[in-house]
Amino acid sequence: MWNPVEAIEPWEDFDLASLTRRYRQSLDADTSLTSTVEATEEAGHTVICDETALNIVLGSTNISMVSRALPGSLFLSTGSRIMGDPTVRPDWGVGDASIHCPHPRGICPALVCADTKVGWDVERAIRVVGNGGYEDRPDTHLVRPFEQLQHYCTVYRTRYGFILTNEFLVLIRLKLSPPASKQRRFRPRRQTVAENHRRVLSDTSTGTNVSEVSETFSTISFQPKPQDEDVGALEVKIVPWDHGSSRETININLYFLARMASESRELSHHYEPLNIDVEVPGKEKRKRLDDSTEQSSGRGSRKP
Repeated sequence: MWNPVEAIEPWEDFDLASLTRRYRQSLDADTSLTSTVEATEEAGHTVICDETALNIVLGSTNISMVSRALPGSLFLSTGSRIMGDPTVRPDWGVGDASIHCPHPRGICPALVCADTKVGWDVERAIRVVGNGGYEDRPDTHLVRPFEQLQHYCTVYRTRYGFILTNEFLVLIRLKLSPPASKQRRFRPRRQTVAENHRRVLSDTSTGTNVSEVSETFSTISFQPKPQDEDVGALEVKIVPWDHGSSRETININLYFLARMASESRELSHHYEPLNIDVEVPGKEKRKRLDDSTEQSSGRGSRKP
């Protein structure tokens, strides 16, 4: 199986206000986005029974909407577009269509790795890790989605990932152990087999079957790593689908994550705070603008 999760910490500086300031110029630019939410509802796709059903909803609504709002050649799409290792298969991924891996042909390097889970009790999973020594406990399976996403990100050498459930968006940043840390030296590694990257099925706490879970962007920097990094902690932020009157939506957080990953995504034990002043190109040309009936009726002009 995958390496255990050492610790889970709050992602304190992933903050709506500071990130809105960081990308203010981009967010102020109008873009024509045709919403598919109503069509998805009318088609009956909002009845979620398993991961496949949830992926249909996510792909036709949130994923497509966010990808169209991203500037230039950035995209958020199915994991197959960033799958540089055929045995490590994220459900979703962020990439840059202007950068391609030498092999497999047509694959873009992964900036963000992501997965879908149905019926996963993420808050209970965090408590299990926080209690320590969870590997021999009966509720170990709850942590598998975190372990799986951690593995995806270390293989594809990116600090950023997310997990979408039918209740939450779970934003994740991997933080490596400090160079001098020897915390894993006395922990025996789990036994692995040749097929250990394959997706397998396990039961969640609800009884639902789910899948178990360099700055220059040079070609060599994107090659998948066969060995996992020593991850010291996962920094996590949970965003509910039901956000009420809050402006902190699933889509705006996915947009922020993709933008940050396009700037820098290498793994480290220390990251600069997100709320510091940085120069971020603004008012970029949005892609795939369309002259839809929604736009002509005044309902198509949206921000991500």
